[in-house]
Amino acid sequence: MKINYLQVKLSCIIFFLLVFCLGQAFSQECGDVNSSGSVDIVDALLIAQYYVGLNPANFDPTVADVDANGSVNIVDALLISQLYVGLISALPGCSQIPEPTPTLTPGITNPPGTDDCSNAPHWSSTTVYEKQGTIVYYNGNLYESNHYSVGLNPEENSGPNSTWILIGACDPNTTPGPTMSPRPEPTQGSGTLGYATRFWDCCKPHCSWPQNVPSGMEPLKTCLQDGYNENPDPMAYSSCEEGDAYVCYKFIPYAINEDLAYGFAATASGDICGKCYELQFTGEGHYDNTPGAVALQGKRMIVMAINIGFDVGGGQFDIMVPGGGVGAFNGCSNQWGIPTSELGVTFGGLLSTCNQEYGNYDHQAIKDCLRVKNDELFRSRELIEMAEALDWFIDWYEAADNPNLYYWEVPCPQELIDTSGLQRP
Repeated sequence: MKINYLQVKLSCIIFFLLVFCLGQAFSQECGDVNSSGSVDIVDALLIAQYYVGLNPANFDPTVADVDANGSVNIVDALLISQLYVGLISALPGCSQIPEPTPTLTPGITNPPGTDDCSNAPHWSSTTVYEKQGTIVYYNGNLYESNHYSVGLNPEENSGPNSTWILIGACDPNTTPGPTMSPRPEPTQGSGTLGYATRFWDCCKPHCSWPQNVPSGMEPLKTCLQDGYNENPDPMAYSSCEEGDAYVCYKFIPYAINEDLAYGFAATASGDICGKCYELQFTGEGHYDNTPGAVALQGKRMIVMAINIGFDVGGGQFDIMVPGGGVGAFNGCSNQWGIPTSELGVTFGGLLSTCNQEYGNYDHQAIKDCLRVKNDELFRSRELIEMAEALDWFIDWYEAADNPNLYYWEVPCPQELIDTSGLQRP
């Protein structure tokens, strides 16, 4: 018995010494069975343990068959140790393990392709791409615009639901066209001077009545009291007329980037349903150059007209912002169960209330006041969309009070069409 013990002990020492002298670091794809990032004595020992049925933890048999004979055996461990000490320069099974296929992700230039990029204009960071389907060239690739954008790099903003869609790699023998000229900065001669106000009255919008939209155009959908589920009756009375048709929460404004936002608005009466306008803010207030109006300078919005206001004049865009004032009608107290007194000044809403408390020129105090009212009015009642929209008004819109702007009609971004369901015939 003693002799057998010594024989076993001596055999183990010899085996461990052999393997220790025969190790070599190499890649995970070919022998790094414990996924440590390198191949050493442990890998050979783990393969040996696996071979005799010990099945060690943290063992990856998919990379252990280094001689590619279809099974893991003691030869695999010995081959690893031979590579370790330099007796062999490569493992015979390494060539059997396929290299992973590189995946080209958006933002990475494709290898030379076959797409004809002749005359496709170079993308420009200053060009306004107003509509879906515009083709541009960028860094060897061809892209198609998915919706309105400006300054959004195609490589960094491409994908099925993103700003740009990657068409493919360009044939290097084709020559792209020149860079598109940027839109000139609007002036009173190229855009019309106007101004923005704000409201959210929870009423059924003007464009939700079938008789108010062009022939062949579906009216805007309204929602039930929860603000989410659509009201199936296009002739349902407005919540402001003791009916159950409310404006849907999805018509809140939101930022596309730091310089561009989308939203919905009431405009002067006429054939306005589903028309879109680009607004560029001048940095001036319509009545007074308050800090918010000044801070908004240079930013742009694209708004879709879905409502009219009997008190809205030409050149005025009454942007739909929760907490912006319920105006002449008020369906919000009924919808949210909130007293009218908590909704702010009738024309001007929460911002006008904060202006009354802190004046018109302490910008930070006004913003802080709005944040408190946002928490009290919307977040405490879990009206999340309303709270997010008021956050947008505070942060992106700079809590601007009646800012001046230049405006012009533009093709509607697909996002606004998809949200509203309004598409001009």
